[in-house]
Amino acid sequence: LRYCAFVGALAIGQAFVLMTGEIDLSIGTNSTLTSVIFAYCAVEFGWNPLFAVLAGLLAGALIGALNGFLSLQYGLSSWITTLATQYGCIGFATVISRGKAIGTLASGYADFAAARPLGLTWMFWIVFAIYVIAAIICYFTVGGRKVLAVGISCEASRIAGINVKAVKWCCMIFAGVMAGVCGVLQTVNSQAGSPTTGVGN
Repeated sequence: LRYCAFVGALAIGQAFVLMTGEIDLSIGTNSTLTSVIFAYCAVEFGWNPLFAVLAGLLAGALIGALNGFLSLQYGLSSWITTLATQYGCIGFATVISRGKAIGTLASGYADFAAARPLGLTWMFWIVFAIYVIAAIICYFTVGGRKVLAVGISCEASRIAGINVKAVKWCCMIFAGVMAGVCGVLQTVNSQAGSPTTGVGN
């Protein structure tokens, strides 16, 4: 449970994309890029932790938005689109980090990573809280039911007045944000951002 949080964060984001009938192959390398950006902002720029975290999450969201734009606006296959952005993320991460790890983070991050509330890491509890919120949104809100409806039938959803493209786009952006969450948490856990973090996930 202490170490499942990272893949769990990616799984939550990917689940919403899959529920709409799309796929995001870049989610793992998106976390790589967000890891490097977060570490660069925290170490090289010395930003406040809040702003560094927001920079990582924003980077992930932008990659998700790009995936959605290319797939939905131009009718490209999300399989092909996200395969391309997958390698783009690796390239950008390597350029920003110059091919090596960026670290070490400030001691406050180490204290956060070392904490064990109820015997588990803060990383686990953060992802668990996101999971609970995501489940509630999915099954008990109008937006969540739209996601499920689009996954069942895009055509029926259009006839019912649902903006299918908007729903899919929001889910891909959410997947990007969750990739950012994974990247930030992995960086805090390892105390450094690396261009190999998240590759293969």
